[in-house]
Amino acid sequence: MSSKIFEKAFYNALVLAIVYFILVFSLLVPYIEKNSMALEERTGEIELQKIVEIVNNATVEIKEYEKSRKSYTEKEISNKKSFLIKNLKQLLRKIRVGKSGYVYIFDSKGKIIIHHNKKFEGKDFHIINPQTNSMIFNDLIDAYHSGNKRLYYLWDAPNDRGNYIYPKVSWIDYNSYFDWYICSSGYLQDFHKHSQQLKSYLLYAIPLITTVITLLGLYLLKRILQPVIELSEIAKEVAEGNLHVRYRGNIYDDERGVLAKQFNYMLDTIHNQVETLDAKVKEKTKELSHSLKEKEILLKEVHHRVKNNLFTISSIIGLQEFREKEISTADIISSIQHRIQAIAMAHDLLSKENSDYQNISMPTYIKELTSTITSAMVNDSKYRLICNIEPIKLPLEKTLTVGLIINELVTNAIKYAFGNSKYEIVVSMKKSIDKKIILSVKDNGIGFDPSSPKGTGLELVEMSATQLNGKMEIDTEHGTAIYILFPL
Repeated sequence: MSSKIFEKAFYNALVLAIVYFILVFSLLVPYIEKNSMALEERTGEIELQKIVEIVNNATVEIKEYEKSRKSYTEKEISNKKSFLIKNLKQLLRKIRVGKSGYVYIFDSKGKIIIHHNKKFEGKDFHIINPQTNSMIFNDLIDAYHSGNKRLYYLWDAPNDRGNYIYPKVSWIDYNSYFDWYICSSGYLQDFHKHSQQLKSYLLYAIPLITTVITLLGLYLLKRILQPVIELSEIAKEVAEGNLHVRYRGNIYDDERGVLAKQFNYMLDTIHNQVETLDAKVKEKTKELSHSLKEKEILLKEVHHRVKNNLFTISSIIGLQEFREKEISTADIISSIQHRIQAIAMAHDLLSKENSDYQNISMPTYIKELTSTITSAMVNDSKYRLICNIEPIKLPLEKTLTVGLIINELVTNAIKYAFGNSKYEIVVSMKKSIDKKIILSVKDNGIGFDPSSPKGTGLELVEMSATQLNGKMEIDTEHGTAIYILFPL
């Protein structure tokens, strides 16, 4: 597994292992060695206590014997002591303290009572201690009575006689009944031999244990870091653009599992958002492409409509010229101007539509058109213009025709329907049940005779209704009401 985090963890673990080894070797090994040496030295003292217990038990037995047998002679008691000494000799000769140490007994005068070497028994223990220049038995007695009951000194070795350089230790106890000093002695090197072996074992064991622990820790660390490392590799692939990759490893029931689940959830969310965004971009691109095509078509239609509108204007002028010989030139120009305004206003509204370049809102168009007409033709407040227009949209061609019809009908109503009286003009547009458009212009004026010859304006309205595939109806019962019905 190649990972920077694992490499760092490996080096950190190696450093910790080395530090651990140094600390253990410098602190634990000396502690173990010291306690091991103390424990081994304690074995000599334990052996001494065993002999002391035997002697004490024998003392109690002899004292009980003396109490119950007042008539016993000194010889009998001496025999009892001899029997005790005989048993002790057999026991002491079997005891070894360390490798070459032993247990022996001497009295307060320095006479050796029991020794593992028979030739010393019964002889005086008059051996000089080179360190103190006094008898060694006196040093042992002084050590006991000082309360220490232990004496460390230098002595010669069995294989190096006369060379007093070898550390030795003796434990001393005292039996007052027999006036015996019971001593257990041994060489320190014998006691420390096992501790040195233990130290050697530790020198091999500790590095081995440290290595095993380190390897086990790295193995566990690898198991812990494996999901994190895999997630980092997945993150790299995601950064390179692969949104389909997911974490497929083990989902543990801990923080690693939560991290893996949340990571996959995050990738799913990002993937869905990207797909949604791509879909929106495609849709918007399609809309823009469609809008571009629409604009191209509209541009072509504009040229066509300009041509048609100019032709319409030309026809209106020709009709006006043909029918109205007696009207002044100014009135003719004003009439033509209003009709051109109706056409221009439709184009202006179409250009202002943000999304729909094909259809024009009738409420907006009709209100602006009628307001423009009345503003140009009336200077006082004797009239009232009402527009009741349902929210209907019509294409440009039909809007132009509707605009010409409204222009003619409103203009005629203002000119001819009222005279000097106040008037009301109502322009309405609504849908019928059979989905037809009903356009009406009503006034409360003096009305007119429908059977009389139609003027230029009314004739233009009728022609425009036919152009819408509709029909015109006139009602003069209360003022004048003209209805234009045409399909949507």
